[in-house]
Parts: sequence; C-alpha cells; structure tokens
Amino acid sequence: MLLWGDSPAYNFAEFKMIVGRAVEPTSGNTVKSLFEEASVTFPKNSVDTVKNVTVRTVEASDYSFEVFNNLALKGPIVEVLPRMTFADTARPRIQMKISYEEMEAMHATPQTVRLYKVDFVNKQFVPLTDVLYGYLDKYGKALVEGASDTVATCSTATDIRCYTDKEQWAYLLISAETRTFSVFTAMASGIAETPNFSVTVLPEIASTANRTVRVDGISRFRLYVDDDSLWANRGDVTPPDTLAFTADSNGFARIALPSRGKAIDTSYVFVVALGEPDAEGNMEELPAAPAVARALTVNAQFACSVPSDSLWLGLDNGYMAYGASCTHPGYGLVSLYRDGKVIAEIRGEIPDTVIYDGSKTSGASGLGKISTGVYESRYVGVSALGMDMQMAGPRVYTDSARPAIRNFSVQDSSEVLDRIFTATADVYDSESGIARVVVTPVFGGDTLRVMNVVPDSAGHVSASIRISRKQLAECTGCYLSMEMRVEDYGHNHAEQGYVSDEKLYPYPTELALWYPARESSGKIAHELLGTGHDLDLRKVNNPWGSDVGLYFNRNTDYAVGKNGLVDFGSTPSYSFEARIKLGYGNHEWHNILGFGGPGGLDIRLMQNEQSLRLVEGPFIWNSGSILPSQQKSWAHVVVTVDSAHVKFYVDGELKAVRESGINQERELEGIFSMGESPAAHSYIGNIADIRMYSRALTAAEVEELSKPVTDAGEVSDVIVIAVKDMEAVSGFSNEFSCSVAGNKYLVSGDSATLTMSVIVENSADYNVVLYARSATVGDKSIYVGESNLLTGTASVSNTWRAVTVSGVSIHLAAGTHTLMLKVPAGVQIGGAALTTANIPASMIAWGVSSSDKVAGIVPADTARKVKSYLRYEGYPETSTLRPRIRLRNVSNEPVNGFSVRYYFRGEDASQAGVDRYWPNYGPTFPAVHSESANTGYVEWSFAETIPVAGTVFGGSGPHFGLYNSDFTPWDASDDPSFVDPNSGLAANIDGFYENAGVIVLDRDNNLIGGSCAEMEDPVSLETKVRVLASDMRGDNQASEIHFNVENTGNVALKNFDVRYYFFVEEGLAPDYEINDKSKCSSASMESLGSGRWQVTVHCDSSLAAGNTWQNPVKVALHLPGWAAMWNANDDPSHDSLGTAMREARGICVFDSTGYMIYGNMPVWTLPTPDEVNPDSVYNVDFGYHAPGSVPVIRTPEGLVITMDNWSYVELSLVTALGTPVKSIFSGTLAPGDQLVHVDWTGIDMNRTYLMLKVNGTIKSTKKLSLL
Repeated sequence: MLLWGDSPAYNFAEFKMIVGRAVEPTSGNTVKSLFEEASVTFPKNSVDTVKNVTVRTVEASDYSFEVFNNLALKGPIVEVLPRMTFADTARPRIQMKISYEEMEAMHATPQTVRLYKVDFVNKQFVPLTDVLYGYLDKYGKALVEGASDTVATCSTATDIRCYTDKEQWAYLLISAETRTFSVFTAMASGIAETPNFSVTVLPEIASTANRTVRVDGISRFRLYVDDDSLWANRGDVTPPDTLAFTADSNGFARIALPSRGKAIDTSYVFVVALGEPDAEGNMEELPAAPAVARALTVNAQFACSVPSDSLWLGLDNGYMAYGASCTHPGYGLVSLYRDGKVIAEIRGEIPDTVIYDGSKTSGASGLGKISTGVYESRYVGVSALGMDMQMAGPRVYTDSARPAIRNFSVQDSSEVLDRIFTATADVYDSESGIARVVVTPVFGGDTLRVMNVVPDSAGHVSASIRISRKQLAECTGCYLSMEMRVEDYGHNHAEQGYVSDEKLYPYPTELALWYPARESSGKIAHELLGTGHDLDLRKVNNPWGSDVGLYFNRNTDYAVGKNGLVDFGSTPSYSFEARIKLGYGNHEWHNILGFGGPGGLDIRLMQNEQSLRLVEGPFIWNSGSILPSQQKSWAHVVVTVDSAHVKFYVDGELKAVRESGINQERELEGIFSMGESPAAHSYIGNIADIRMYSRALTAAEVEELSKPVTDAGEVSDVIVIAVKDMEAVSGFSNEFSCSVAGNKYLVSGDSATLTMSVIVENSADYNVVLYARSATVGDKSIYVGESNLLTGTASVSNTWRAVTVSGVSIHLAAGTHTLMLKVPAGVQIGGAALTTANIPASMIAWGVSSSDKVAGIVPADTARKVKSYLRYEGYPETSTLRPRIRLRNVSNEPVNGFSVRYYFRGEDASQAGVDRYWPNYGPTFPAVHSESANTGYVEWSFAETIPVAGTVFGGSGPHFGLYNSDFTPWDASDDPSFVDPNSGLAANIDGFYENAGVIVLDRDNNLIGGSCAEMEDPVSLETKVRVLASDMRGDNQASEIHFNVENTGNVALKNFDVRYYFFVEEGLAPDYEINDKSKCSSASMESLGSGRWQVTVHCDSSLAAGNTWQNPVKVALHLPGWAAMWNANDDPSHDSLGTAMREARGICVFDSTGYMIYGNMPVWTLPTPDEVNPDSVYNVDFGYHAPGSVPVIRTPEGLVITMDNWSYVELSLVTALGTPVKSIFSGTLAPGDQLVHVDWTGIDMNRTYLMLKVNGTIKSTKKLSLL
C-alpha cells in the first residue's frame, strides 16, 4: 500500500503482484525460468485449482548449503515456488539444460550426473526418479535427427535415439519427476551421495606419538594433521599437512603424530573422503567437510607446579585465580586450610586456572562466603593417565571490599574535525590494592582501543580516546560510551560509565542544521540532525532536475523549513557551509540561503556572478569577486561570522575578510530557507551538503571540510582534467554547450581516442571518473591506461553526470603521466578525473584542470571578437519569430568562418521548424537543435569572413524564421536570446538592439561572441502523460472504449504502448475491433490467463509535449456474435467509465523500454491461498498484513527488520518476474529491531522487489519503493 499526503487527509493506493505462470487443472502446462534453462512440466490434473508457479535459477550463496558437509555446489540450482505436494500418479517433471562447460566444472558426465531435491530438514540430497536425457549442439538443435530439442526423451544417457559420439554435444537436457517442490540441483552422484563419516584417534591421550586411527563410514580417504581444529582456515600460518599412514589387518590406520616440543602437544587429525579411482588409479578429494578428531601427546613423567607468590581472594564480587600447571591433562584439587582444618576444596580441569569466589556450599545449598583472614593451600594434580602429585601451595589472603572510584568525569574537546574524550577519576582500595584500571570506549556498538591505565601515587587516573573524522563518518549520528573498570588484586571490581549527551557527527561541534540534499526525488529535503526542520520543496520548480543536490532554475524558486521555529540558543557567532554550482544568472543579487525569526532576525547569504554577500539586518558585507569563474563547476563555500570579522572561504582558502561591527549575542531562533526572499530573487544553480553552525568555524576546520571525502570519511586525492587539456587523437569532434562545465565537450565517433597529461603528487591506485553523457543510455565499454589499456564499464545517462568507470584501477607513481582514453561512438566527454576513493559528485569541480589550480592559472575568459545586434521583423506577430542578426567584428583580426546560435526556451525543439531568409544562397541552412529539457537553439554555420571592424551579409543577416510545426503561437518572451523591443532599451542604428544572448562560435566551436544564459541540464527531461477515456455503449453486449493520450511532460513521446485490461469468464474468448487507431500504428489482444485479457495499442508517431491526439482511439470489446453477456464491472481498466471523457488511471501507458509511465497496474480477483502453502498466491503485499507478519522498513542505510524470535532470515532483491538481482543477507537474526546494511547504489526502487525468507520459506515480497 502506498500512502501520501498529510494527516489526517491521507491518500492511498494498493498494489498487488502475481509472479509466475498459471497452471490449470484440466490442461497442465510447462513453466519455464526467465532464460528457459530450467522448467517444470505439469501433467493434467496434477493441481486441483489454478496455481501460479515460478521457476527460477538461484545462486548457491542464497542457501546455507554448508550444512550438507560443506559441499561446494558448481552445478545449476533451481527454485520452484510455491511449495506443493503431488500424488504419485501426477508428478511434475523437473528439467534442466546444462552446458558442457558446467558439466566439466562439476566433474560430472551424463552417466554420473543426477537431479536432486535439497532436503533441508535431514540435511541431504534426495535423488529424483524416472530420469530422461537429451542432447543439443551449440546452436540449440537436437544432436540426433528426429530427437526433441526442447524436452529430454531418452531413458538412458547413451540411447542412440538422443546421443551420438560422432558430434560433440554442447548442452545436456536432463529431467526427472518429483512429488514435492523445493530447491533442486544437478550434481555428480559420487559427490552428492557421499555418506556421513567420522574419525577416532586411539588413544586420545598418550605419551607416545604412535596412534591408531579408526575411520567409519568410508573406505577411501586421505589423512591430514594440524595444530588447530580449523580446516583450510584463511591466514593459518600452519596449514594442515598430509599425514602418512599404514593400514593394519582390521582396516585401521597406523600413524605417527608430529612433535612440536610442547609439554602437551595437541594435534588434530582430519579425514577427507576420496572419490572413485580413475583408469590410472588416481582418486580426487570430494568437496565434503572433513571429519576431525583430537589427539594429545604428553611427557612420560607427570609433574605439577603452583604459584610461588601469595594470592588474594576477593570476597565482595571478586575471586581467587589459582594458576597451577601440570604436564598431563586431567584435573586438579585445591584445598584451603585454616587452623589445620579444611575450609574449602575446589576442583578444576588441567590446564585451566582454578577459579574460586569464596562461596561455601552444602550439597546444592549455598552457605555464604568463607570468613576473612589468611589461609594455607594445598594442590593435588591427577593425570588422565592415572598418575597423581601433591604439593603445598601459596598462602591466600582475603579482600572483603571492592575498590572505590571518586570524581569520575569525561571531558569532550575537538581538534579540527576529530573529537577527543578524556576520562578522569581518583581510585582507591584499602586492602589488596589497585591491580589495574581499564577504560573501554564503545562508539556506535563497536569497541574502540581498550586502555590500561596506571594510577599515579595519589590514585589519579586519566585516559583519552580520539575519534577521527573517518570513524565519525563511518558511524554518523552515533553515541559514545566509556566505562572505567577498577579491579583490586582479589579481583573485586567497581565500574563507572558515561554516555555522550549528543549524537556525534564528522563535522565541527555546534552543528545546528544539516541538509545533504541527496533524496533525488520528492518534495522534501530532510534535515539529518533530527530537528524536524525539513525543507519544503513544493515551491521549487524542479528541485532534483540537474546533476546532484538541490536545483534552483527559476527566480521564484524557494524552499523553507517545516514544523515551525528551530532554536539554537544565544551565540555571538555562526557559520554557513555549502557546495554550490553556479548557473547562469543576470547581474543582480540572488538569495542562496537565509535564517530569520522573531525580533527582526534576518540573515541572508547572496550571490551576484562571482561575488558573495552576507546580510544581517541592516549590516551588509560584500566579498568581492571570489567564486570560480567557471560556471557549472562545483565550489565549496563557507562564511563565518563573529564579533570581530566576517570571513569568506572558497575551496578551503580564505578569500575575503571584513570587519563585523556587531559585538553582541544573537538569539538563533528562526526558520531556515533557501532561494527567493522578499528582498531578492532566487539563486540560480545547484546546492548540496548545506550546513549551519552556531559558532564561527576555524580556518583549520574549513580547510578540512573542503577536502573531498567519501561518505565513510576517507579523504581522496582528486585530479581533474578539463576538455581543453585533452588531445583528440582520432574520432573526436570539439563541441560547445551552455549546459556543461567549461562550455566545451568532445563527441566520439568511430575509433574515438584521446590522450591527457596528468600530474600526480601522491603515488596511489586511482579510480577513473568521467563527466559524460550519451544519447543511448546504458553501460559503455571504456578503455583507459598508459602503455596497457584496462577495460572497464561506465553507466552513462542522457545528461551530464559524473560516472565512475567500474572494473578499472590505475596505479600511478608520483610524476607526470600520459593516459589514453578510448570510448564507443556517441559518448560525449565533458571532463575526466582521477580519485583515490569514491567521493560524491559535488566534490569534483569540473571545467578547470587540477594542474591549472596548482599553478595558480585562472581560466581566461575567451576573447569576445564579435558583437551581436538583433532586430525582430513582423513582431509581435506570433505564428513565426523572425530575428535578423547583425554581426560586427570588434577584434583586430578577421574572423574566418563562424556559427550563430539563437537560443529559445519553452518550445519543444523536436517540434520547431526554421526557414532561411537571408542569405538565401549557399550550401548551408539553419537547423534546430535541443540543448536541454526546455531549451533549444537555431544554429547556422557560414564559411564567410567577418572583416576587422566590419560586418557580414551587408549588416542584414543572418535572417531566419522560427515557428512551431503545428503553427501554435511562438512565445519569445522566455527565449535566452530574446531582446524585448518594448523594454525601453535604446535601439542601435536601423532599429537593432545589442544582444549578448546570441552566441557566436568560430569554426573550431570556440566562443567568440555572446554569453550563455542559465541552462538546465537534460536530466530535467520529464516524460508525463495522462489518459482520458469513455465507454460509448456501456450495455451488456460490448464496451466501446474511446481513449485519448495527452502529453503533460516537457519532451516528445514516441514508440509507446497503451494497454486496456479486461476480464471475461473462463472458457470464453472475446473479440475486438479497432474502429480508429488515431496516430497509432497497430493493435493486438493477448490472454494473460485465467480469464484475464489485455488490448495493446502501439503508437510509433511522435506526440509533442503539451499536445494530444486530434481523434481518440476507438476500441470495441465483445463476445463472439455480440452475445448479451458482456460485463465491464470486473474490468480493471473500465472503472465505471461513462459516455463523458474523464481521466482513466486504469488504462496504462508504457514507454519504449517497457516502463509504465501512467496508470495503475490492474487489480484482478486472486485465488485464495492454500492453507498448507500460503505462498501459492505471490503478491507484493503477502506477509505484511497477515498474522505473524515480519515488518520491514527501508532506510538510506539499509533495512530495519522487526523479529519476534530467533530465525534464519534470507533477504534478496528480485524483479517482478522473480529473477534474482542481488543477494543482501543470509543469517540468523535475534528478536527485536535489526538493521541490515544495504548499498542501494544502482538499484531501481520502482522496479525491484524485496523477497523475505524465514527459515527457508518465502514470507513476503514487496516493491522497494513501497517499503
């Protein structure tokens, strides 16, 4: 169920999903896995009701196969759902298609391979019966002519009707029958049917190394010996050695254990099962867990020793540790005497230390503690070999009281972004004295460095723990606890504890507000400190429409904190921090963010081109030009205010200092806001990682905050290579764009190769990050490196994004390197970066090379050689816009060849047309292009020369006409290149107005005239439609559905499907007629099974943004002969349609990729789940509302699961068809709320489902976006 809205007016929609294929009782059929490598065939009457069955392949890691003798499964594993039991006369047949390569990996042949059902209860593999075989060649055709290429039909593996040795087979078909559904696997029978076996070493303890080994259960085996009990333990410095043996007449193995020179030599003997011998007599080890037994070798003489120093026995909450040592295993007996009488006897196993807390017992009853005083001790050691030894032991003193801890406290301080906690106390003990002081810090559930502290002569102790920025980032918002444990020599102990008052963050203290702005969707930016002061984004036009962070692209955009005022108390100082990426604004002050409240509190941070301004009430402080000149490039900005100064920092450097002039406390109670304010328009651009502090940050803190770091706090080196510093070797063309950092990018053609020189300061392994986009979205093969190119993959979208090349890590030593980059055709490159860690995209400043920053080189503003003047002819006639442009060369050299761009906004570039007027000769024509979601341009290229101080085309051109293809009015008022003749501007000669919004490029696509307006990125492309429909009949003979599609998005829609879902009684087949296809090309009707049907209308013509079809599609649905039995009430898409057109969300629209962009998925009447098999109905809400449900909540960190009891839980991600996407977790969870960490990177929340299994049974599936 999906909920939205505010309390109490919640809206909701319920979604249900059935995964699998329907199996009907009377017909039976075959259900296949997604790629048809596995299937289940049902005979007739094998089910009594319609069942939805899913067959899918799974990974061995999805199940705890280690319980089956640790068998290493290499063959296919198939899961069939839901679980069912069948009669012997109607057993389904499981079939698998296994490649020759898979068979080799299993060490199996067609004669030895078998299909097995996995019996989790009895921990064994149960062979299936009635096996059939078939063989296919590499093309999927039957190996023998006349044999089936889809079904196994032969009862033996060498039946000549299916098998021939004249041609090598590529695939084996093998099938068998089963009475129950479970998990099935194909394995070599010798491995799967390995019996349970055990090993015994006789005798276990002896003074000689010669022993006898008895192995039960198998006759072929190999022996190994090790000094620990872990088999194949990673990091084991003494791995198991082969142990030679000879067999006696009884089949027992005679061995000699190795000597390690210890008083008690411990050895572990392992037995590994061997398979059948091959033709040469060789036997391979089977991948089953070995059996193990322990053997001890001891000295021939038995001797014991006891402590020489006196011991203390703590009677309060302590104990005595009596550390006797003997050369044989066995047991020891400690006796305490007083006045010649035995006061206590304590038994302990050798070689364990004997522990005694002073308790007196009589049978099962406790009689308190022994009295205080001094005791004599005696020790008796008894060997496991029957020998014994007695001796006098040390004197034992009692300690009756635990130590005292006084003046315990913990002080919190910081050093840059690290936090330091110091625990101090005075400790005292009046009897045995202080033996040790241990301070244990625990941060976020993890124990940090445990500190042993020695008190000074006065009993004072002090211990400090530093929590680094990296540790804080790895556990953001966690608490710190510290425990001081003081112990005396009698092991009496006392504790004092501390828990931090506040959550800890990887940022300076006095952090007041924090908005990471990484939601990527929705109308809320969450405040992460728990203030509840989330940002309301409803007044931001397209908050996630570009790159990363929040996107402000209109002067009227603004966001404001919710839930009233926030109060940070009284403070003389404060700071703002953010990462910003400037858009293209006008020469005015724009509001970035602010904080205002009662009593006239009004603080605002503003921007005008490269300048910042801080406003606090009547006080104004300007920074001057300090921001990077490269627009569309990220910068880290901090402004600090105290009673003395206002400081402006950019990328960690102090850029401007102004005197504050305010020496007073501020009551920081108010509302945080971003964007437009009553005093100024909104800042234009992106902003991310916004933080406010209730104190002024130090220069060291600002510098540390500016460094690029991962979310886990790892600082990364970043080397940026701008396009201007890339050399195209072949296949690249240079292009200009207002929507990319630096305005330059490269477009790849065939065999596109470039080189780039990089200066590396620190030797390290570097990731490769590209600033890229492509018209064809998806994974692209990327080749990058020095002498040897590495192959990786980049997931490129249709907008400028930072994408990491996966699978590539380049080791670069300090110095200068030349890297080569090869990309497939169609990929556009706007920059490259090398990073030592995966950092957020907002921490990479594209457009300027790192080498330029190091050298202090400021990117030069490209020389404007040409001025543009514009006049509209026929204006304000609206059907066609007719700009005439006059170009004048204002440089001291001629311009040889150029292009002119006129930018427009609001009209769909795919639906815009252009006519040339002047010059009306020559080979070139103007053309319309799309720059971004809402912006396009007309470009016209010329080979002519503009002379120095002169014009071209007689000063009367270029001149062209711009119009909509459907001749709707052209709105020029929002065009970036538009100059309003009615604005009051002074016209130049002949009615031309100077216009910097017209872009002029030289023949190499370098900017030589004009300037870019603010440009949104193509990510703001929004595909939206709605369907209007009616039923023009509504009687019992037919439904005559008329529906129209309206494009409510901002991009043209093409190659889409419209689907109407309806239901007829089972056994009836409906008819349909398409009376009007409107702009669509074809239609079809498909059965979905169990009386469920759909009509699909395919539309391949373009539907422009804001447009609708002139005529609706008209579909008639009825039964044969127009029988009067038609019932539309149970049709999911009908939803009580009448004769008047209205919105119909029951009719769905799918784009060219199959993604639903409009409508509600159909809700059908589902069969009732079996009582025995509740999973027989597979829908997305199963298990979430039933008794015994397991609540699951999705968070940015992972999944929170609430368990009632200890259970073995498996979590995996699947598609709507049940195809595995990713295994998340498998293991035992305790009762209560449990957090399972999940990396959500790359997971589509709208198309992926969470499958929850408890103790091997599917409990629920649900779409991630609904959790």
